[in-house]
Amino acid sequence: MKNETDWLALLAFKDGISEDPLGVLSSWNNSLRFCQWVRATCSRRQHQRVTSLNLTDHSLVGYLSPHIGNLSFLRRIDLSTNKFKGEIPQEIGRLFRHQVLNLTENSFQGEIPSNLSHCSELIISIARNQLVGELPPELGSLSKLIFLSAMFNDLSGSIPPLLGNLSSLTTLFLRGANQFTGALPISLSNAISLEFVDFSSNSFSGHVPLNLGSLSRLYHFNIEKNQLGNREGDDLSFLTSLTNCTNLKVISASVNNLYGELPGSIANLWRQLNLLVLGRNKIFGIIPKGIENLISLYGLGLQVNSLKGTLPDSFGKLNKLQALSLYGNKFSGQIPPSIGNITQLSNLYLDVNDFHGSIPLSLEIWDLWNNFSFLKINSMVPYSNESAQLKSTCLITHSLGLSCWK
Repeated sequence: MKNETDWLALLAFKDGISEDPLGVLSSWNNSLRFCQWVRATCSRRQHQRVTSLNLTDHSLVGYLSPHIGNLSFLRRIDLSTNKFKGEIPQEIGRLFRHQVLNLTENSFQGEIPSNLSHCSELIISIARNQLVGELPPELGSLSKLIFLSAMFNDLSGSIPPLLGNLSSLTTLFLRGANQFTGALPISLSNAISLEFVDFSSNSFSGHVPLNLGSLSRLYHFNIEKNQLGNREGDDLSFLTSLTNCTNLKVISASVNNLYGELPGSIANLWRQLNLLVLGRNKIFGIIPKGIENLISLYGLGLQVNSLKGTLPDSFGKLNKLQALSLYGNKFSGQIPPSIGNITQLSNLYLDVNDFHGSIPLSLEIWDLWNNFSFLKINSMVPYSNESAQLKSTCLITHSLGLSCWK
């Protein structure tokens, strides 16, 4: 009987578990039909076949049995936040009805099975494991894939260009602890449903594609902590294409090798933009006119570049700004008093520049300690405290997973 196949597959799954401290699998025995076993869900329409296995966050220790591939009606596997180890069995590729694979936060090793492309996967999350090797190019054939997260592994190689053909893909997480290299694929612009892109903390290099404006749904674009840039003077041209992304809220490209001037087009970025972080690059020139158009900004980071000139008085119109980091540049002149009128501003970094004159009264009267803020302008320091600095630096960006301002 086919449902006996499911029963034997579940027993084999249980045999692969060496520790079950919460006893979640204690009901998996002959006293109950397997469709009554905890966390195993069957479909009545499919003659009592297992369709879902949800064992998230149960502190299970063991190996994922290859017999998982015999659960031919399985649509969902969620084994996240456990202590599974060993390789992801190739037999998962036999589950052609499979839609959700969540193995996040385990200790899986080895490579990603290339035959996952045989499934009808909509969601794949293999983040926070110990996987190695490259992203299988075959993933580019999962035409219905909407979510892919492989962050915090030890993956390497380049992004398969075929991923750009996935017109249903909304989320692509490849950040952190991985070692991806090469250029960001131009084909990415074909993934027209993309909303959330995070390639941070890798070793990507070369130009940022200039055709990203076709991603009309994009709202989060994070490429910080890479080696992007060709030192040809136009490395920031991609910002112009992003002006077509009408839903964009976050741009972070800090800690790269981006070389050039800030394009005047950044004033045309959509008014709902909340965060623009371009610190620790090789940006020179002045801050373009029209920066005050970005009325929804609550974080602006341009620190450790070679920007010069005076600060525009129009900064005072950014009345939602909570963090402004301009330290480590070549700004000169006086500090605009209008900055002190930004009532929500709680993180201000202007040190290591060439400002002169006195600190505007509107800044001097800040109760900096009570607001966990830190202000330093060369030697003109009305009040500072190291612990306040440490508390405030990551206040705005931490919730978004972005770098600190310093």
